Amino acid sequence: MNSNTKGFIFIVILVAAIVGGLIFMNNRQKNGSQASPQSSGDTGDVAGVSASSDPNKAPVTTSLNPDNKSDSYIASLAKFMTTQGMTLYGASWCPHCNAQRAAFGVAASDLKYVECSTDATKPQADVCSNITFIDTSTGKNSAGITGYPTWVYQGKGYAGEQTITQLAQIVGYVDGSTAPASTNAGSN
Repeated sequence: MNSNTKGFIFIVILVAAIVGGLIFMNNRQKNGSQASPQSSGDTGDVAGVSASSDPNKAPVTTSLNPDNKSDSYIASLAKFMTTQGMTLYGASWCPHCNAQRAAFGVAASDLKYVECSTDATKPQADVCSNITFIDTSTGKNSAGITGYPTWVYQGKGYAGEQTITQLAQIVGYVDGSTAPASTNAGSN
């Protein structure tokens, strides 16, 4: 065999391996997304809040402010959520967490945020592993944060990205409100 033939065979094998790998990965991603409650239509809605058993597998939402709430509304909501004890648990490397904080813009600094990643500058992994709450997507008790982002409010955990409107509903926030959240906000 001459060197041109050997080179051609090598290229054919290389292309076949790449195409095979791409097909394998594509099928793997499809199978993984079919197991996700969000893609199968079972959203686990609680008070209009969509939750998934594994929020890290869901696609990153392009707009967490579909109702186009103003910056002043969002800033006021962030402060209200913090005064009411709502906490965002996330990881610095998580695109869903970054999208969630980006939805608050400059008001993100007013949120009570707990960094669960040990790779971060100020990790609080011990806080993340020791919290207990009722998972609103399953109704079962959960120990520790296992998916990011997870919002915890009044002993209930809301997994995955939440819109500005959903978060306002959970804490019972009304435009310009400084009153305590209603007793049925975010209930099952």
